[in-house]
Amino acid sequence: MESDGAAGQVLGERIVANLVPSDAVDRYPFRVDHSLNLFCDNVLKVDLTAPAGTTMRLDVLSDGEVLGTVVSTDAVKATLALDQPDCFGNTNRDLVAQVSWVGERRTGESYVLTRSGLW
Repeated sequence: MESDGAAGQVLGERIVANLVPSDAVDRYPFRVDHSLNLFCDNVLKVDLTAPAGTTMRLDVLSDGEVLGTVVSTDAVKATLALDQPDCFGNTNRDLVAQVSWVGERRTGESYVLTRSGLW
């Protein structure tokens, strides 16, 4: 099985991709726009659904620092919810969604990565 070449694309709302070769790590940059919110309750959500029979990990990074991690197993969606980091700062953030394997089971089948929300 060959890579579909999706790694490195900007994560918009949804990416469907495979993770090959078996030691690969896919990274998807994306920008989170700041939105003024007096209640400071904006939430960014990034979802990962691993292929059936496998387990995958999603890390969201900012400048190399892990902001959060979730694990999806056997086609069950895992959601990483990240609260707005500041209320009144007017900065957009460039983040990276990183997808990797967990455990021994691998496949050439596709995973699904989605994002929603803002800060």
